[in-house]
Amino acid sequence: MGRVPLKMHKMRRDADFQPAPPSIEPNGDILRIAIAAFVLLMFILYGCHAKAQALPDAPQPKTPPVHSFMDTTNVSNFFATVSAVSAEVGQACNTDNIGRRSCNQLQLAGAAYVSGSVLAAAVLHKTGHHSLERMLPLTVTLLHVARITYVSMNRSVR
Repeated sequence: MGRVPLKMHKMRRDADFQPAPPSIEPNGDILRIAIAAFVLLMFILYGCHAKAQALPDAPQPKTPPVHSFMDTTNVSNFFATVSAVSAEVGQACNTDNIGRRSCNQLQLAGAAYVSGSVLAAAVLHKTGHHSLERMLPLTVTLLHVARITYVSMNRSVR
């Protein structure tokens, strides 16, 4: 058996042949086109309406409220620092059996230390480092309380 040659079909060219008219009933293609045209029309109308309106002002960034330097939080932090330094100086004067003159010098050094801490916090406040300004007196207080605790624990061992 050999190959069967393909027959070439000729298109009908009748004079009375006419394509079928498009159907009037809505099918999927017509609905999709109508919806797309409606959506496009809405975007165009909304764009013209939005273009006619004035633009709103740009939002301003929120700045945190700046506190005064000697507010209640800082005053209580400085009071805690003064208390811790005073307790450490008192403990050193009573524990080490030093003379009155040396104890006065130690008290003067403690007062200078506290005033330096307050001055450093003021500089941090002026430069805008408010969280560091709050942390500095607390750190100084914790260091002095740790020293008092260490000396108290080691004194009992001697």
